[in-house]
Amino acid sequence: MIYSESDLIIPALNYLLLNKETGLTTSMLIALLSRELEITGRDAQIITGRNDTYFSQKVRNLVSHRTLEGKALASYSRIKGDGLHKITDKGERYLLENINNFTFILDNNFNEEQRKDIIEKDYSDLIIEEGFIKFSRVKTKTRSRRLVKTAKEYYSKNNKIYCSACNFNFEDFYGEIGTGYIEIHHLKPIFAYEDNIEQNLSEALVNVAPVCSNCHRIVHRKSDKLLSIPSLQDLINLYGEYSR
Repeated sequence: MIYSESDLIIPALNYLLLNKETGLTTSMLIALLSRELEITGRDAQIITGRNDTYFSQKVRNLVSHRTLEGKALASYSRIKGDGLHKITDKGERYLLENINNFTFILDNNFNEEQRKDIIEKDYSDLIIEEGFIKFSRVKTKTRSRRLVKTAKEYYSKNNKIYCSACNFNFEDFYGEIGTGYIEIHHLKPIFAYEDNIEQNLSEALVNVAPVCSNCHRIVHRKSDKLLSIPSLQDLINLYGEYSR
């Protein structure tokens, strides 16, 4: 995957939140993001006549284009030949509201224009719309936040929600911090829809399943052939520990 500048907003804010008190210089961000995103291909190549890779130049463009500062997501100041970034309150809110979009993007092989729309649009007022979502100016794909919230409530048992593949429960394993946490997997991937599909809640819930983070990653391990929940359960039975 070749990353665009807009792709870097969420992971950059994530690192800035982890270093909220001290902030991070541009050089630190380059190092952290390069390692986190496993830069390969053209992004890893050195620009002719420069010390920067194509990827590190995109990180520097966050500064020159005021991508974070202009949106008031982070502050920026010059310190000893480098720039210091600190996340703002607005940046924290933006990160918490949109971090799931970044995971969604990594899972589904969207092109650069689609990724930019997903990252920059505000979907907080959507009801239930799956597949291509038609706006007055753009046409893009997203998972409805309301669907995820409703699915978690629907699949909870005695106020606990379990992975539908391995039966893992975050609260049982991690305690209070894991209460209510789970990821929602679409049994039919959104990019497989050919037309606009607007679903009511009951129809939409049939197409999703709660899964833990590990199982979700394995399901999406091969983007050209998603693993079904029953197939994953077979692997768990064969290689791991599985109980219902």
